[in-house]
Amino acid sequence: MRGIKTNELGVLDRIVSELQWKLSEICRRLHKGSGKLAEKKTGLAIVASGLNTSSSKVRRGQMRLYKEEQSGF
Repeated sequence: MRGIKTNELGVLDRIVSELQWKLSEICRRLHKGSGKLAEKKTGLAIVASGLNTSSSKVRRGQMRLYKEEQSGF
């Protein structure tokens, strides 16, 4: 099994950021709705919150790899 390279983490970070932006746009558009739309909005907010967590994990992974590369590991 191979490790993840720094440039692959950069790609993942961009994908997660774009998904966050798209989900926030959908949530903004659904904000005016009520009933079922509000339920969908809540579900999307949960997904967006999971993406925020994933994004920060990706960034921490990038920093760890960068530090390992700088220290010569």
